[in-house]
Amino acid sequence: MSRIENSDDHQPLTWWGRVPIYAATILVMVHCATMIIFALLAPTPLGWLLESWIYASSEVMHGQVWRLVTYAFAHDIAVDGWMFLIQMAMLYWFGKEVESYLGRRNFLMLYGSLLLAVPVFLTLLAVFGVSSILSGSSALHFAIFVSFAAIYPTAEMFFGIQSRWIAAIFLALNSLICISSQQWTQLSVLWLSCGAAILILRRMGVYSLQFGLPGEAVIQSTLKRAKLVRAPKAAKAKPTKTKAESADVDAILDKIARHGISSLSAAERKSLEQERETLLQKERQR
Repeated sequence: MSRIENSDDHQPLTWWGRVPIYAATILVMVHCATMIIFALLAPTPLGWLLESWIYASSEVMHGQVWRLVTYAFAHDIAVDGWMFLIQMAMLYWFGKEVESYLGRRNFLMLYGSLLLAVPVFLTLLAVFGVSSILSGSSALHFAIFVSFAAIYPTAEMFFGIQSRWIAAIFLALNSLICISSQQWTQLSVLWLSCGAAILILRRMGVYSLQFGLPGEAVIQSTLKRAKLVRAPKAAKAKPTKTKAESADVDAILDKIARHGISSLSAAERKSLEQERETLLQKERQR
């Protein structure tokens, strides 16, 4: 299974050499800062600044290209309310996991691509006379959650439900809300963001999007089964692996326990996947 190469890029920056700081955390801070600024400016004569950040296809067509980026940070807390808190929680929790897997650079590429994909698409529609207005980052951060579910499809979340089904349920509910309220632009933005996330991850070589392949939760359960399989069952049992191979796998398991699965190199991930296939084959033969 092809994976992102391991490097120092997978290790978060640190504050004073101790506190880890992820790019996802910095993005949360930027979103919160702009929300606070616009909330404080709203009752003042400078309240118009929020309008200048919102994406409007007509304004972009007239040269205000900064709106292609600033729309996602144009938060009106009077409109978003508690949904803003949910968006930031999704970016913080799931964004960190996606960043740990992809590495900081690839995560920022993913985030930037999702940020630009929607306004570029809406601008293309404007060429054909379809005008649109867009603000906030709800679809963008839902796409980050979809990215998490694509990388770790079997990770258990609410009431033991796997992340892939949680993502599918929320996508279906949001789609029905858009259809019932005839919000066709929001519906297209939602599906475009999720589809772009899947395509970008595939482009980066993340193949666990195929639900049959293991995410971290499946690997962890495989490791638990490995301990049982390795226990001697009968005196006549013949060793299937050399001592060197077993030592290599044990070293990989120790590395995961100390530093997490994102610390593995491509060769170590391949060895772990081969171990998993061997264990599954043994279980099928029973």
